[in-house]
Amino acid sequence: MTVGKITFGLAGFVVAAVGFGIANNNFPRASTSRAEFEKKLNRSYLAASEWMQAQDREPNTYLTYMVQNCAVLSGDPRLRTFVERVYRRDPDPINARMIDPSAPFFSPSSSYVEQLSDYQRWLLHAISRMEFCLTEADRAEMFRPDKHRTGRATHQLFALMFYREFNGETPALNALMRRISERIAQEAALDFRVTDLYLQRIAFLLAAGQSDLVQPRWVERALARQEPSGGWFCGWYCWQPSPYTFEIEEAESSHATAQGLWLTCMLKYRYPEWVSAHYK
Repeated sequence: MTVGKITFGLAGFVVAAVGFGIANNNFPRASTSRAEFEKKLNRSYLAASEWMQAQDREPNTYLTYMVQNCAVLSGDPRLRTFVERVYRRDPDPINARMIDPSAPFFSPSSSYVEQLSDYQRWLLHAISRMEFCLTEADRAEMFRPDKHRTGRATHQLFALMFYREFNGETPALNALMRRISERIAQEAALDFRVTDLYLQRIAFLLAAGQSDLVQPRWVERALARQEPSGGWFCGWYCWQPSPYTFEIEEAESSHATAQGLWLTCMLKYRYPEWVSAHYK
């Protein structure tokens, strides 16, 4: 067998494997009844909730916001107590308005701002627009529809969600969020690896009010990857969210699990009509 034939055979195998992965990511293998799906969803939500509450390592403010939103949606006093404990033990004065919109503003130092990524600056501007101003160029980037692709558009959408929550919606802002959400959904359809980013895409689309873009197969695959402990790993068979990073994982990730908890809670309490529309 020549080198050319071997190369051609390997290329054909890769194309077939990717094609199978994409098809498996978008088309259900068998129909699921509404009762069966709701049972899985309830079990997943409760297990994730228990996992999160048992953690000694406190999540960051962004993840704490997700848990707090779950507490609001579900009315679960245990989640509310968890958030209050985190808020007391590890205060984050600069981003405190994410948890308490009435919190005072604490101006960050220039060295603190310099180490922030773009979406972190945008988030801080979103919750403190009058106190924390962006440069004209940075603000233009925040609202640029094609700013991020391949995995980072979710961060931009997250910042815009807070901007809308704290500063009000406009037709232009809603249209921008829809456009970015559609691109995230396109990525979700193609990226069949159930990593932390896979969960993030689903959760952020739901949080942004774009539930119509979420496909049932994505949710089912996300639920199927939950560990018996209630948590999720960051990677998928050691394949990390980055396409070129592999890592042997030994423990579930609080980052992934907070997002898994959030998406199950939103489907259970915020979007029951999504469930009824897709499952009979």
